[in-house]
Amino acid sequence: MKLDLTLVLKNYNGKPLQDNISTDTEKPEIVDLTLKNCLAGALMHTPVEERRPDANKRISRFMLATEIHKNDEIELGLDELGDLKMLINDRYNTPVAAAAMMLLDPAKRKKKEKKE
Repeated sequence: MKLDLTLVLKNYNGKPLQDNISTDTEKPEIVDLTLKNCLAGALMHTPVEERRPDANKRISRFMLATEIHKNDEIELGLDELGDLKMLINDRYNTPVAAAAMMLLDPAKRKKKEKKE
């Protein structure tokens, strides 16, 4: 499935979800949360139930995060989409997780596009 990584995640009112991308707690840098930042963040997260993923899984997730970071579009297979959904669900709160996972699910994505 081809994904546009520049898509901004939105809440149930259609307003952009926000992300603080600053590492300085004194000076927050608030931006709209994109699918790119959400996916990269999820890939860098280790789910609680995995405790210590094997080295190959860590390497493949890091490589995918690097590809996502470098591109504005990416083609992902079903296995990658499933892994991303699991990581997003574990990493993010409900509004972020639901908005991102709807963009990763072809059936839900088509329903959403028809409404807009």
